Amino acid sequence: MPPPDPNSRYDYHSRASTHVKAGREQLKADDRFGSIHACLHARLAIEALAYDLFQDYLFEVSAEAMAGWTPKDVLNELLYIDSEACSPISVTIGFQSEDGYRQEIDLGGNPRMRVAWARKMHNALGSFLHQPTVRQTMREPDADLLGRARQKVEEVFEELERVLASPLWSFRAHRLVTFKCKCDYSVSRDTDFLLAGKRVSCSNCGRLYGYQFDEERKRFEFRAQLASWACPDCRTMHAIDAYEVKPETFVECSGCSQKFEFSTKTVLTRVISAESDSNDTP
Repeated sequence: MPPPDPNSRYDYHSRASTHVKAGREQLKADDRFGSIHACLHARLAIEALAYDLFQDYLFEVSAEAMAGWTPKDVLNELLYIDSEACSPISVTIGFQSEDGYRQEIDLGGNPRMRVAWARKMHNALGSFLHQPTVRQTMREPDADLLGRARQKVEEVFEELERVLASPLWSFRAHRLVTFKCKCDYSVSRDTDFLLAGKRVSCSNCGRLYGYQFDEERKRFEFRAQLASWACPDCRTMHAIDAYEVKPETFVECSGCSQKFEFSTKTVLTRVISAESDSNDTP
C-alpha cells in the first residue's frame, strides 16, 4: 500500500455535515419511515467524523486499525495512540513584538466526538435499521417504535451539529518521531507515546519494532523485533525478523545447512481451574 499523502485529505467533515442535513430533511418529509432513514444518515455522520479524526494519525496507527470501520474500533485505536485524541481542544496563538508587546489571538475550540457517546449512539441507531423481531411487534406498535427512532436521532443530530459547528477541526500539536520501516513505509509516533513504552508497529505491513532512547545521539533508535529459533539437528541458535515467522516460510540453518519450514499445529493444553487447585492443596 502506498503511503498516504498528508496533503490529500478526504473531506469526511463535509460528508458528515451533508448526512446531518439530509437526515434533518428526512424528518421533515411526509414519509412514515422518515425517522428510520434519518437514523441511517446519523450513523453515517458518526462514522465520517471518526474517520476524519483518524486521518490526523495515519502514520501512527496499527495495520489492523487501518482496516477498522466501526467508530469504536477507530476511536479506541486513537485513544491508545493519544489519550487526548477525543478531548475538546481550544487554540490560542500568541506573539510578542520587538518592543515587548504581547498579543494573543483566540482561534476557537473543537468539542470533538466522545468515544463512549459515539459507540453508544452508533449501536442505538443501528437497532432501528432492522426489521423488528416478532417479539418486538407483539410488545410495541410501529408508531411507538418510529417515535423512539425520531427521538433518538434528534438527540444525535443535536450533538453532531454542536461538533460540526466548530470553526476549528483537524488541529493537532505534537512532537513526532519518524523512521522508515523495512517495507519503506514511514512510521511515526509522538514522543509521549514512546516515553510511555507503548507498542510500535508499521501501519502498512504490521511489523513490530522495539526501541530505546540513545543518550549519546539524543534520539530514539528503532529495531525490528526478532524471534529466536534453535536448529533441531545441531542446536545452532538463530535470530529472524519476527515479521517473517509465518506458516510456509522456509529458513536454513547456518550450522548444518538443513532447511526448515514454519508451520502451525493444534496442541492440547491442560486447563487448570481454581477448583482443581483447591483439591490439590493438602
